Amino acid sequence: MNAVPDSIDSPSAEEVCTIVALYDGNVTRARAMAACDYLVHQFWPELELKFHWWRTDFLRDAALASVAAANALTADFLIICSETGAELSPALETWFESWLSRRGEKSGALVDLSPASRSPAREQFLREAGRRGRFDYLTAVPAGSESSFNSAAADEKPSGSRNDRLSDFRPPTHYGLNE
Repeated sequence: MNAVPDSIDSPSAEEVCTIVALYDGNVTRARAMAACDYLVHQFWPELELKFHWWRTDFLRDAALASVAAANALTADFLIICSETGAELSPALETWFESWLSRRGEKSGALVDLSPASRSPAREQFLREAGRRGRFDYLTAVPAGSESSFNSAAADEKPSGSRNDRLSDFRPPTHYGLNE
């Protein structure tokens, strides 16, 4: 019988970065994947990354919404990627309300990858949800720009003005991940 060497340790909770990605369909999943690729390039050497992917229509099912909420409770990054910048669906708003008050003191980032033409009500809801859940609210698409994201964005050098490209998205350094 082979024994497992003592030198192999599983990462501690401080070394695991949890990312929850919410998306509407194939197009938005591809944009969310580009953001996650960026995070992999930024943090992979120092952290283990754990991803949870949830299509927003799955959140209408109570059992699936509960599992997604459990993922969000411990998330370092919560990425929301919608096809439009319209108001959030009632199911998505209900999902947020189901877990935000239980998040505790953990901080993180809520990243809205929706088109730049976001509804003011949507942005207000996500900013408030971010505040209540101790998330910094970030957008990767500057207002007035309908930039498209692709998986190669993380490998390309940024060009043009700040925030023109996903590769120019820089999360704040105060998440407590390395502190």
